[in-house]
Amino acid sequence: MDSRTILSFKLFKCDIKLIRSIFTHNGFAATESHDWNCLWINSSGKSYIYENLNEYQKVNHFPHSYELTRKDRLAYNINKMEAR
Repeated sequence: MDSRTILSFKLFKCDIKLIRSIFTHNGFAATESHDWNCLWINSSGKSYIYENLNEYQKVNHFPHSYELTRKDRLAYNINKMEAR
């Protein structure tokens, strides 16, 4: 990307003022289109969100990320792997 490229973000099913402020302060513009650079969602989205991502698009959650980020699920998965 060159310096003239407009960076854009989309907040999906959330409107967090702090996140919006951080994006705009760093030169990102809000968009409602399907052409965005960063998608912010509260939890992992449906599979259709991830199926057609372009290489320049980033999402803040991936499917089933709670398996690593929740302490109870992380402990469960570590114990399960140790048993194997």
